[in-house]
Amino acid sequence: MKRPISLGWRAAYVVCAVLCVSADQLTKRIIEQKLPLYSRVRLFGPVSLTHLRNSGAAFGLFQGSSLLLAVIGFAVLGAAVAIWGIGFGSTKMRWGLVFLASGSVGNLIDRLVRGAVVDFVDLGFWPVFNLADVLIVTGVLLALCAALFDKDVLDQPAGLYDNKAE
Repeated sequence: MKRPISLGWRAAYVVCAVLCVSADQLTKRIIEQKLPLYSRVRLFGPVSLTHLRNSGAAFGLFQGSSLLLAVIGFAVLGAAVAIWGIGFGSTKMRWGLVFLASGSVGNLIDRLVRGAVVDFVDLGFWPVFNLADVLIVTGVLLALCAALFDKDVLDQPAGLYDNKAE
């Protein structure tokens, strides 16, 4: 029998989400304060910090669509919360949703407050990105792995449950 997720684990997920969003916003604020827009500082090898504003989606798609992307951000956040509420019991799924929601909130804050997303991690061979983007990709990969490889992910009853037997 599955038992409800403990209050301690739920608190850990919330604390992690708050820390992820805070770290994302802090790094963006530091970049805004220390590195002028369109400036670049080489760190090591191909890695640089490049201060850009992205009014589009990932990889520069849909430029100038901040309002549409903000609506999509709210939809992604709502979907993550709804999936969480359904109660998928997989630990990978839960952490995936935490990271996906955290990254979505981080970029959503940028769109609502700044009108565009602050990007700054430049690998030279990939579009410039930020911590929220890393969180979103990590969350999607974890959720996808859970959906594909965790046998009981889709067999969960409604509610918040873990996989441990009593």
